Amino acid sequence: MTCQRHGCSSPCRLATAYRATSTPQGHTAILAVVLPDINGNYDYALKENHCCPSGCTSYFRDWMFTIIKENMFNRKNPNTNECKQATIVWYGEYNYIPMVRWNYFVGHVSELIDRAERIKEDYEKNDSYILHFGVNK
Repeated sequence: MTCQRHGCSSPCRLATAYRATSTPQGHTAILAVVLPDINGNYDYALKENHCCPSGCTSYFRDWMFTIIKENMFNRKNPNTNECKQATIVWYGEYNYIPMVRWNYFVGHVSELIDRAERIKEDYEKNDSYILHFGVNK
């Protein structure tokens, strides 16, 4: 589950990981990996909060490059629900470019790259995401 929020001015600390795969459509599976700040925190990009009984994560996207932030929360028919304080909670796979913390990534590399590839395959088969290709900030 994820709450969509904006408003972070921290410097860009994001890595991308991908396994190069070639498809006839020319799409690439992409996974965004958030690196910790100097204090080991990820709150400039991802913050755990309690907007719902089961908890959720807020994404701060203002500091990201356009191509990354516009390919998040871009599923055509997302599964969403309104939670406390009119916060929209998204369920399932809702980002063409999923984002994870470095400390989780290091223990789940293959699993997460496979996840990104499944999202790419879902797009190619079902046209399930609105893809954006702009690279400017």
